[in-house]
Amino acid sequence: MNAVAGVGFGLRSRREVKLWDLANTSKPLGVWQKEASGSVLMPHMDHDNNILYLFGKGDGSVEWLTIGGTKVIKSIGIYRNSEPQKGGCWVPKAGLDVMECEAARFMKLTNKSLIPLSFIVPRKAKQTFQEDIFQPTYGGIPNLTMEEYWAGEDREIKRMSLDPKDRQTGHTVAKLEVKMSYKELEGECEKLRARVQELEAKLGIESTGVTEEKEA
Repeated sequence: MNAVAGVGFGLRSRREVKLWDLANTSKPLGVWQKEASGSVLMPHMDHDNNILYLFGKGDGSVEWLTIGGTKVIKSIGIYRNSEPQKGGCWVPKAGLDVMECEAARFMKLTNKSLIPLSFIVPRKAKQTFQEDIFQPTYGGIPNLTMEEYWAGEDREIKRMSLDPKDRQTGHTVAKLEVKMSYKELEGECEKLRARVQELEAKLGIESTGVTEEKEA
């Protein structure tokens, strides 16, 4: 669907989602409304499954809608909780537990904690990879360089398989390098000073005057 969606407020401060066809924006394809509130809806779109997730600052709920079909915008579920959220973010598809049919995970930020909310599709066969839910998705690798983009080039996004058996991200594996602590650095400096003095004594030259700097 070549369309664009937007969230905002309608009459009487009712929150709503509107969907427009990019070829004809004179009127929306569909409108979905939620209860009136001063909280702005924050959208997150799952382009692989055409599911739009919505949450609002100060709300305790997270709702998800389907985009497309006979009913252009339709609510298919809602998570309710009395504890309001200050904000949150969504885990990338590569970080989901696909073998447990985890379709999305929202990290709900509250005043006291960060709560992971998993959205799991109820499937009986969780031992096999569910290809209809987890299609090849964006792999986090840019498909264009900056020079190619400014030159007006266009290219399909680079996708990755979410199947654990053949998952390849294309990312370079990061290596963790443990840095020395301040105490360890001080010890190394002392050894180097001692070595410099030893070499100067052997060469019969005066001290270079390398001393430890003191704070004024």
